[in-house]
Amino acid sequence: MNDINTKKITRIPRIYSLDSLRGLKLINMLQIHFSNLWVIPFLKAQLDYMSIIYIIGLPLFIIIPGVSLTLSLENRKLRGEPSKESLKHIIKRGFILIFLNQLMNIGAFGFAASWASGIFSLLGFSIIINCFLMRYSKLTRGIIAGIIIGVSPFLRLLFIDVNDFIGRVGFAAPWTIIEWLKATLIAPGFALFPWIGFVIAGSILGEYLITGIKENNINKALKKLMIIGAILFPLGLIMDIIKFPTFTIADLNIFNTGNIIWVIGLNCFIIAGFYWLEDMKRVKFVVLDIINLVGRLTLTLFFIHAYFMVAVVEVVGGEQILRMYSFFIIFLLFFVFTYILGELWKRNNFQYSLEWLLGTLS
Repeated sequence: MNDINTKKITRIPRIYSLDSLRGLKLINMLQIHFSNLWVIPFLKAQLDYMSIIYIIGLPLFIIIPGVSLTLSLENRKLRGEPSKESLKHIIKRGFILIFLNQLMNIGAFGFAASWASGIFSLLGFSIIINCFLMRYSKLTRGIIAGIIIGVSPFLRLLFIDVNDFIGRVGFAAPWTIIEWLKATLIAPGFALFPWIGFVIAGSILGEYLITGIKENNINKALKKLMIIGAILFPLGLIMDIIKFPTFTIADLNIFNTGNIIWVIGLNCFIIAGFYWLEDMKRVKFVVLDIINLVGRLTLTLFFIHAYFMVAVVEVVGGEQILRMYSFFIIFLLFFVFTYILGELWKRNNFQYSLEWLLGTLS
């Protein structure tokens, strides 16, 4: 963090709060995923409060890679790497993520799931596209993100019918080029429209942080994030409350147009708050350290969790049959083992993790 206090920045330092936010959201996402597959449905209602965090935080899981992309490109620029080389690295990284998504789907759920888009493929396509958009100003990218979010309901109305919403549950749809394109571009799930809007938003927030660090005026940057949040949060909330626009079932569900806008606004406050807490005030306590460590293994743990939750189903003899006590014991053991392994793995700089592999290959 010493670079922040120098007049000439030679490298943007690691932003520790981003790792903590990744870890926090991964824990929340895995709790939702595990409980959906393992827990008796009427008992799972006790976990519904976690869905509130999920609605707010799942997009943060997509926003942060946009921030990280901006930081990565800036550091490559600061060390004198040609822009074409940087673009090549990002494209390679994107295609590795897309490959990992399909590998995870097929390995955990079988070839019937090979058509499905997921978080990895969404991020892969998004960072490639966003890399080309980085040549434009923050305002232009913001307008592009707004257009993508705005036209998504119309695209769903034109190209998705109600049977698509039902048929995709449980990765049931067979692989065809049409199904793959729908899943990748517009279908319910993690399609580029509108989810790439989160990644573009992340790149804009990341650029504000970089400017603040380089100008040694991070307080100004954080205030700008909070101003953006103060504009987007009420705007999106009003749209969400009045259910505008509403064309399909997806427009009445979570991550509709209004929800997307107010969630981006709220996450501006969250990113600014965690940066102030961890990277400026250097607040340290054990729980935050554990979450931070989990965040540094996000890709690896998310990839593994798909296989793990299916393996537990095989061991216990079926889906949605666990009681809450059994669920929490297995869930806790998963992260206890993760923390112990992470502390040991950290000494070797997480060699052979997906994070290490992605950095090595791209």
